[in-house]
Amino acid sequence: MKQFVKLQYQKTLILHKDCVDKIQQVCATIESIRYSIHAGSVDVRMLMFIQEHLDPFCDLVALMHKDGTIQRQVTSRLIHLRMKEVESYNKLSKIMRRFLTLCQQFQVDTLDLKDILAKDTDKLQLLSICDAKAAQTVDASAIYEPCIVPFKSYQRVIEVVGRNEQFLDSIVFMQMWAECQQYHKRPFTIDEILNDVWFPTEFRWRLFGEKLRYGNILVDDVDRQLPSSFEEQDEKLEREITVFV
Repeated sequence: MKQFVKLQYQKTLILHKDCVDKIQQVCATIESIRYSIHAGSVDVRMLMFIQEHLDPFCDLVALMHKDGTIQRQVTSRLIHLRMKEVESYNKLSKIMRRFLTLCQQFQVDTLDLKDILAKDTDKLQLLSICDAKAAQTVDASAIYEPCIVPFKSYQRVIEVVGRNEQFLDSIVFMQMWAECQQYHKRPFTIDEILNDVWFPTEFRWRLFGEKLRYGNILVDDVDRQLPSSFEEQDEKLEREITVFV
């Protein structure tokens, strides 16, 4: 395909009209996709497809803009930045899904968050998940940090849960979290879940880990906090303990 486009733009060979028409259609489609990537209107599924065929796509775009207005490296870098936006959205989505699972044990209004996470990521336009204009003006030497729009109102959750996501892999932490349910029967806001459940649970978890590390703990307390499922499963127990370190 690249050779046909090259011949068409160089006009070194007279091609059959049907062939020319097909090439022009392909070129129009490629240009439309390129512009959608630039503007941020491209959907995630299409972006992923282009990423899988990055080199031929960038080569074709460069051939179609032989005047140098669209350089190959510029197209490649922009696609790289767009992929970083998708990766950032997916990373935050994972954190928020895990937080949502935690909230299910309590009465928390998470309807808006559920609506956000229920959307099919592949069908979303970049414009709907990030500030797509930001990537258009990023300096080549700058580190790009995408601004993910759907979760802007959940920044505190992202900061608290995101930096301590390893807690959610701790059976002890999750056990302590579940124990809070018996003390809290009232409805919560998102902030109250953090203040009244997350932070007290984190404090208990860290205190238990500190005592366990230095041996300043009763055997009965260890037996009570470490589930019986750890018995004769050294690897599982070691993995749990290393989370404290």
